[in-house]
Amino acid sequence: MKKILIQINILIIIGFIWSIIFDLKIFSPLLLPSPQMIITSFINIFTKDNIFLDLKYTLWRLFSGLLLGSTLGLITGFLISLSKKIIELTTFWLDFIRSLPYVALIPIFMLFFGTGDQAKIYLIAFVCFAIMILNVVQSLKNINQTRILLAKSLGLNKTQIFLKIILPESLAYLSAGMKHLLSFSIIIVIVSEMFMSTNYGLGKKIINYHLLFSTADMYATIILTGMVGYVLNKTYSLFEKRILHWVGK
Repeated sequence: MKKILIQINILIIIGFIWSIIFDLKIFSPLLLPSPQMIITSFINIFTKDNIFLDLKYTLWRLFSGLLLGSTLGLITGFLISLSKKIIELTTFWLDFIRSLPYVALIPIFMLFFGTGDQAKIYLIAFVCFAIMILNVVQSLKNINQTRILLAKSLGLNKTQIFLKIILPESLAYLSAGMKHLLSFSIIIVIVSEMFMSTNYGLGKKIINYHLLFSTADMYATIILTGMVGYVLNKTYSLFEKRILHWVGK
C-alpha cells in the first residue's frame, strides 16, 4: 500500500509540474496539452472513439504473433540443442538476426505479405521465433551439469532427468526471456499498425491523431498503450509466481 501511495504522489507531482509548464506557455498547447486536456481525451477515447475495438485488434495481433513465433522457436531451439555442431553453425546467424532493428524489417514483410494483418502477425512471429531459439539454446547451456551427473549416478533415466532437472531449470531461464518477448511484441505491433495499412489498432489511432493534430487524444492513446503493456507484464509476473514458483529461487 505504501508503494502505491508513493507512486500516486509522484504522479501528482508530475501533473503539477506539467500544469505549471502549460500555464507558463513554454510550449504550444499543440505540442504539450495540459494534464486536464489529456484526462478529458482519455475519457473521450473510451466513450466516443470506440477504443475497445482498436484494443481488441491490437491484442489479437500481439498474441497471435507471440504464440506462433514462441511455439515454433521453442521447438526449433530444442531440436538445435540436440547437436553441438548445429549450435555452432547457427549461433552466429541467430545472434545477427537478434541484433537487427526489427522495425526495419517492416518494408520486407510488406513486400512479401502485403500490409494486412498477416504481415503484422508474421513480423511479430519472426522476431519471437529468433529470440526464443536463442533463449532455449542458452537455457540448456546453463543447466547445472553437476545435478545431471548426480541424477545419473542415482539411476535416473533420460526422461526422468529431463522432467526433474532440465525442464524446471530451463523454464526458469525461458520465463525471463518471455517477458522480453512480450515487451518486444508490444513495440512491434504498435509500430507496425502505424506504418502498415489497417483500419483498427492502437498504433493506427496514435498516428491518426498525430496527423489530425489531435495532440491530447494522441497522448491519451499513448498512455493507454503504456497501461496495456504494464498490465500484460504484471499479469505474466503473477502467472510466473503462481505456476513457475521455483523461478528466482
